[in-house]
Amino acid sequence: AGIGNAFAAQLYGARVAETGIEDHFGNQTSFALIGRQGHVPVLTGSKFKTSLALFLQTDRPGALLMILSEFAYAGINLVKIQSRPTKQALGDYMFFVDIEGSTQDLEVQTALNCLRLKLREVKVLGSYPVE
Repeated sequence: AGIGNAFAAQLYGARVAETGIEDHFGNQTSFALIGRQGHVPVLTGSKFKTSLALFLQTDRPGALLMILSEFAYAGINLVKIQSRPTKQALGDYMFFVDIEGSTQDLEVQTALNCLRLKLREVKVLGSYPVE
C-alpha cells in the first residue's frame, strides 16, 4: 500500500483505494526512498542533498550560530533548517538540516566531523540525488 496521486497509480498499474484523503486542499507531500547503507544506490545523479539531525550538548546562546558557521566555513549551502524539541527535557532542542552535497564530498565530511566534536550527536539521515 502507499499514498500517491492518480497519475502514479495509472503509471504503475496500482488500484486507487481511497481519494481525497488530504486534510487541507492543495497540500503537498514529499516522499523518500529508504535504502540500507553499503548497498548499491537505486538513484544516481550529479547533484546531491544530505539530510541531518543535529543534537545540541546544551541549549545556549550562539549554539545555532556555531552549527551554521561550520557549514559556512566549508562552503556548504543550507537548503532547510528546522528546530524541534527532543521531548527529553524542557529547553532541549535538535535541528533537522538539509544541505547541498553528499556525504562523499570532502567539504561535507569535514563539516560533519567538526560538528561531531561540538554536538551531542550528529545523525546523517541520508544523501540523495536531486537531479
